[in-house]
Amino acid sequence: MDEPGTLATAPLDVEEDTALPGFLGAVRPTGLGSGTLPGEGAGRSCAALLGGLHGVEEQLRRLEARLVAEAGGDPARELEARRLMALSRARFEAATVRTFLPILIERDVRRQLSGG
Repeated sequence: MDEPGTLATAPLDVEEDTALPGFLGAVRPTGLGSGTLPGEGAGRSCAALLGGLHGVEEQLRRLEARLVAEAGGDPARELEARRLMALSRARFEAATVRTFLPILIERDVRRQLSGG
């Protein structure tokens, strides 16, 4: 039993590994050895969840393709979508945190396309 005024702690269940080098002597919580999240199907890994499979550049390429497709084959609208996409990308070029660039750029381009 803990003494009065002390904080009760439960032992951390870990196994030795190189998953987190430099962190507590390279340990990883047990149950995460496969890299698959609980309840996720095979092939869906932590890396995929963090954008490992579809990086920011891939997301931006897909965004540009969607914007051009939404132009409905109108060459002027396609050109405008590409121009605004390039301008918005340049605007955020110096961003140090790139994770949210796709949504920020999409909002910026759509706002400009709608005349706002």
